[in-house]
Amino acid sequence: MLKKILLLALLPAIAFAEELPAPVKAIEKQGITIIKTFDAPGGMKGYLGKYQDMGVTIYLTPDGKHAIISFSIYLLENCLDFTSGGCVWLHVQRKR
Repeated sequence: MLKKILLLALLPAIAFAEELPAPVKAIEKQGITIIKTFDAPGGMKGYLGKYQDMGVTIYLTPDGKHAIISFSIYLLENCLDFTSGGCVWLHVQRKR
C-alpha cells in the first residue's frame, strides 16, 4: 500500500517532466532546475527555474519553438505586479 501511495505522490513530477517543450528541455539539460510554470503575457508560457542559486525565468514563445531566458535580479519593491517573471520568482522565494 505504501508503494502505491509513493507512486501516486510522484506522478505529478513525472508528468511535468514529460510535458516540457523541446526548447525548455534543452535549457534544463544545461543545469537549470525547473520549479514551476506560470501564464506569461502575449500568449507565452513562463517557467521559473534555478541555476546556481540564481532565479531564472524562461518564456516559451506561443508557437513553442523558442525560449527566452531572463536571470531574475529584480527587487520586489520594483515590481508593479506579479506578471513579470522576476517578480513571480521573488514571490515564490519569499513563500518558502
